[in-house]
Amino acid sequence: MLIGSLGTRLKQPCERRRRDIELTSQIRQVHEDSGGIYGSPRVHAVLKREGVRVSRKRVERLMRQAHLAGISPRKSKSFTRRDPDADLAPDLVNRDFTACEPNRLWVTDLTMIPTAEGPLDVAIGAVGGPGRSTTG
Repeated sequence: MLIGSLGTRLKQPCERRRRDIELTSQIRQVHEDSGGIYGSPRVHAVLKREGVRVSRKRVERLMRQAHLAGISPRKSKSFTRRDPDADLAPDLVNRDFTACEPNRLWVTDLTMIPTAEGPLDVAIGAVGGPGRSTTG
């Protein structure tokens, strides 16, 4: 509906809306260039580096409206795959890790650390007791 002095002229989008359309196309391009990985903080940083003056909140809003989202950081993987039919190892120390004399209680732990060269398995053995020592 046309009102007042606009007469027969078609109503054009306001400057802010035109700028939003322009920014959305730039945001889409940065997002596509990243392989769909970048979220609003990185997209904002790239635009800023390219000399585009825009607020982080505006980038967030435009990405939300355009249904663009970055990929979240990796979720931790569980490497233990338990056999549901297997019996659990008994807790022989009842979670009491104190020993009354040397060499009576040994506790170990095994963990996997992801590295660039592949997974690294680390085993730690600890002796409980008065002279407590740790071996690796």
